[in-house]
Amino acid sequence: MPYTVKHHETITEQLSPEHPGVNLDLSAYRFGLYKNGELVDIITTFDTGPDLRRAVKEHITDNEPEGPEKAFLLRFFDPSCAPPWERKTMTRRQLPTPEALLNSLNDEGNAVRFEKEAAGHLVYDVASGEWYAFINNHWEPAGDKIGKTLRFIGKSIEEEQKYWNRRAENENTPEMRNLVAQLQNHLNLSKNHTKQVALRKMIEGSSMQVNLTEASDGRYITCKNGAIDCKTGEFIPIWACDSIREKYPLIYFDLIYTPGLRSQAFIDHLKKVFDDNTSGLSEEERTLRMMELGRFFLRLTGYLLYPGNPEQIILFLWGKGSNGKSTTIDVLREIFGSEMSEASVRELYAGSEDRPASGISRSLSKRAMLISEASDEESRGGRISADTVKALTGDAMTSRFRDMYAKSRPQKVVCTPVGVTNELPRFDKTLDFALLRRLKTIPFPHLFAGDERVKDIRESLLAEKDAIFSMMVDELIAYTKEGLLPVPAFCASTQNELLAGFEVSAFIEECVEKSETGRVSRLELEEAYISWCARHDIPVGLSKIQMPGYDEYSQVNFRQGLSEKEKRALFKGMRVYGFDELRTNSQRYFKCRLK
Repeated sequence: MPYTVKHHETITEQLSPEHPGVNLDLSAYRFGLYKNGELVDIITTFDTGPDLRRAVKEHITDNEPEGPEKAFLLRFFDPSCAPPWERKTMTRRQLPTPEALLNSLNDEGNAVRFEKEAAGHLVYDVASGEWYAFINNHWEPAGDKIGKTLRFIGKSIEEEQKYWNRRAENENTPEMRNLVAQLQNHLNLSKNHTKQVALRKMIEGSSMQVNLTEASDGRYITCKNGAIDCKTGEFIPIWACDSIREKYPLIYFDLIYTPGLRSQAFIDHLKKVFDDNTSGLSEEERTLRMMELGRFFLRLTGYLLYPGNPEQIILFLWGKGSNGKSTTIDVLREIFGSEMSEASVRELYAGSEDRPASGISRSLSKRAMLISEASDEESRGGRISADTVKALTGDAMTSRFRDMYAKSRPQKVVCTPVGVTNELPRFDKTLDFALLRRLKTIPFPHLFAGDERVKDIRESLLAEKDAIFSMMVDELIAYTKEGLLPVPAFCASTQNELLAGFEVSAFIEECVEKSETGRVSRLELEEAYISWCARHDIPVGLSKIQMPGYDEYSQVNFRQGLSEKEKRALFKGMRVYGFDELRTNSQRYFKCRLK
């Protein structure tokens, strides 16, 4: 219910001011009535009495405009509309005949009573073996609600007993007296805990079974004041959410969506983290880049709410140092809650395909999968499998990932992978066009230092999380109409720099050009790269390489060459930039020429 009541103050009034020792002071309480977090009225128990429910109902009756919203709100005060775990009286009809009552005095009869009272409010998920309850606009694990409902069923038989006691008094026959005695025995048994456990086992096999994995429509996300159809962008107000009850929406954000609401704190934060203060750009160029990158990032946050990954992308938020990445992700993690799951980057490494990937397996059904701080150290971190990334971003169904001690099974890929890295990690294969097209890189180019490093920035941002959520939903709606925004040109230009490494990228752009007839061997390319690094005072990993044909004790049989790690980076960079590598007579060369 959108209305909440909060205690403001306690008021004490002396009824005997001339004789305070008589102790006839009268205490009352003042409450604030809030609708969706906004104060709409002050309630004082001097005026309304202790029944706050009646006071809230009177406020709704007097102040809410006529319409479906008012009817929805007033339903909360109708005992028959309350869910069975909150209900005091039964809503099912009395059984019409003594024979029907006698046939119902068993576990099967109680199961029928349960189904009539709880239909539409509780379902049993056969996939997880748990009960789920419908709360306003979404289904969630029932928890203690199932126990309360079972106790209510046992207690509701007392109403049947009162009804049949009155009939027995009127008819006064041996058959009716025997019927009432059997009903009393059944009532006593139904209140027994062991009997309720047996009843629960019986109704778990009843018509209230649903496989929520298959029945739940993931296109709907729900929030405090309604639901959003993520595929059409339609907002469904809370009073109309009964229409999606049988769509079994499971995703709930404990936030309020307000169309058009903006979070100024979050906007200011994005302006700072996307303001490049490290590359020496002009003020105008910095501002233009910041605005373009901020709009691109905001649209992506809305896209993360979309079910599945139709654009087949994997995001990488990258940048070294204190640049606001962690704060930004912390805010998104708080907004998404359980819909943003984390997986170890090691589960993406080549060679791990046949091993359990619990983090990925559990993240596939979420909206976003977070991959934190991928290592660039090949000796420590390994290489990410290009095939694994393609499976995560391309297939509607995959059997590639499994949980610990579980067998592989087809799973629907719903999540969008998001990497948070200092550098883009290395891949196990040459990155082809299909993979390059899926990588979206977002730099965090601002380096915070000194007074710019604010310690409580996360708390100030989360104070406006309703507004941030509203911005994300608005961007989701914009995505359903317009799609993603174009990748900023400077992000696209740094794509190759990230994949090849900055030094390698600069060397290739400055010293190498494509040529159909030119041939440059690996050794020639290696020597040119060493010379280029020396001219620019760039440290590079070198090693001694023994040359053939010389005595091993001579000093002239060695030359300086790149370390294996530097070689791999250089040759991979050439492939990233589209230079074909061929082999002739055991010699490998690139189709290019040195400038």
